[in-house]
Order: sequence, then C-alpha cells, then structure tokens
Amino acid sequence: MMIFLLLVTSGTIHPNPGPSGDLSVCHLNARSLYSFDTVLKSNRTKLDEIEFVLCNELQYDVICISETWLKPDISFEDIKIDNYNTYRRDRADGFGYGGVAIYVSDRLYSMRRQELEIQGLEFLCIEVISLLVFVTDRRM
Repeated sequence: MMIFLLLVTSGTIHPNPGPSGDLSVCHLNARSLYSFDTVLKSNRTKLDEIEFVLCNELQYDVICISETWLKPDISFEDIKIDNYNTYRRDRADGFGYGGVAIYVSDRLYSMRRQELEIQGLEFLCIEVISLLVFVTDRRM
C-alpha cells in the first residue's frame, strides 16, 4: 500500500489511466456522402460541407456516417478528408445505397477491427485509442 501511495503522489502515475474525457464523437446520416451537384458542378458538395463544419469548425475527433451511398468505383482518395483516417464499408450488393464510414482524427491511434464486424451487414468497427467505435445502417 505504501508503494502505491508513493507512486500516486509522485505525479508520474495516474490512479485511473485511460482515455481522457475530451474525445468528441458525432454521427451523421449523410444520405449520399459523395453527391454530384449539377448547379455547382462539384462532386464533393456534401463532403466539403462535412469537412468544413464537422472537422474544421467543430473539430470532432471521430465522425461516424451512415447512408454514405458509396459504390466501389468511388476511391478512398475521392472521399479523403485532410488530417483524418478514413474507414468505410459499402453496401455489399453494390447498389450504392446504405453503407457506412468513420473518419478518425490522425492525432489519435485508430485501427479497423474486421474480426468484430458482421458479414452481410453494413457494420464497421474501429478501435480508437482503447475504445471500440461502431456504426451500422439497418437494411429494410
């Protein structure tokens, strides 16, 4: 007990280590992450909006997105947001509706945990620091 008290009072050991309470997470139903706007002639209108508001203004650490509506012909580079790691899982049948994505600030350790994902479902699992973050989209 005496050694524990000495370690805790030294200021170098935290009695309850773990992630700080400063992690900010949000969820968004995008209803098409990568949409083409015929007026603006832009492919990134909604993605640019997400990047500006959620990443630059509000500075979320983790952004979970459902209903990405991405298809295999849309590359990771097309949906990349600077200073964020991108993880995605498109709808398995390739119809382009559904799908999920998670953006994690590159300041944080993150890793996809495919062994925890359920085959056949739009379900994505990412380990962030020592937390597991899941996003799913129900299929009708």
